[in-house]
Amino acid sequence: MIHQIPIISQALILTSNQDFYRKFERILKDHHFQVERVLFKKKSELPAFVNSDLFLIDNETGHFPYQTFFKNLNPPPQKSFIFNFGTPPPADMDINGNLVNLTSQEDNSFPKILTFINQLLRREKLQLELSSMLLHDIRSPLNSLIGYLELLISGTFGKLDAGHRNILEKSIELGDDTLDLLEELSDIYMFDQDAFKLDKQSVDLTNVTESVLRTVWIKADNKNIKITKKIPPELNYLLADEFQIQRLLLNVLMNSINYSPEHSSIILEVQPFDENSVRISVRDTGLGIPEKELPQLFKKYYRFPHKKNPKGHGLGLYICKVITEAHGGKIWAENEPQGGLAIHFTLPVASIK
Repeated sequence: MIHQIPIISQALILTSNQDFYRKFERILKDHHFQVERVLFKKKSELPAFVNSDLFLIDNETGHFPYQTFFKNLNPPPQKSFIFNFGTPPPADMDINGNLVNLTSQEDNSFPKILTFINQLLRREKLQLELSSMLLHDIRSPLNSLIGYLELLISGTFGKLDAGHRNILEKSIELGDDTLDLLEELSDIYMFDQDAFKLDKQSVDLTNVTESVLRTVWIKADNKNIKITKKIPPELNYLLADEFQIQRLLLNVLMNSINYSPEHSSIILEVQPFDENSVRISVRDTGLGIPEKELPQLFKKYYRFPHKKNPKGHGLGLYICKVITEAHGGKIWAENEPQGGLAIHFTLPVASIK
């Protein structure tokens, strides 16, 4: 079966007023926005934000902490729209984004918001079309370049010394990493264009997991990390796209390996969730992350600030979220009581075999 996913943009409503939230939640959801509410009573409670397309700020009291707000934007969304209701921020403030000041919450604010939403959607459509062309134009010559490098390293054109071979191996590795990035960007483009499709069938979870473990074992072995899987036979079969489930497991496991210390352990466990789905959990024994950062993990381009950040572009866990939600599941993270981070996600089960 082929399934498609709707386009979703991110909107944050910053208010402690329930009526304000309900009023704008409705109009935003009608236009396919994923809406989140941010509650705060003092500056220290204002969290960090990541790559939201739209902000609605309730500043009727004039006490909204704009200095903290712009400081917490991560990264500063110069192309986001920020609607301020009530007292505007100080005129001398350095503002990132397109700020629109509205003096009330009356219904005449709706047409203004709709106008800006339409501008946002038109701009995103043009950006996505350009991205699609660039992805296609870059992928083909990059594949050819990697092919020529592989010919050289095979000795087809003569024997290589150790130094030449080492440079070629690193060049091929960089080329492969770039191809992986292009593949992730291509998936995001397909998702945003409502063209991300799944080929659902019965999937043997044990076989898929074994394949993923063979891919990551060198990385884990280099850090002396032991990976244990616990998959009950009665929960072994999923109704899913096998290729995408493999990518999902690979991304989650690689994230755990990258942020786990040496001589540690990772557990992959499958448990019942409800009558139609299972919960898959990947638990590590690292340091975990601050609670306030947990909701950010699965947002596009987010990378947890760490002094030894592994290379990456902040897309791996976002892709996991896309894949999980495409299957009708959900994904979340929590710190383990004994230490470490657990990433959980739910997937539909197939008939028991």
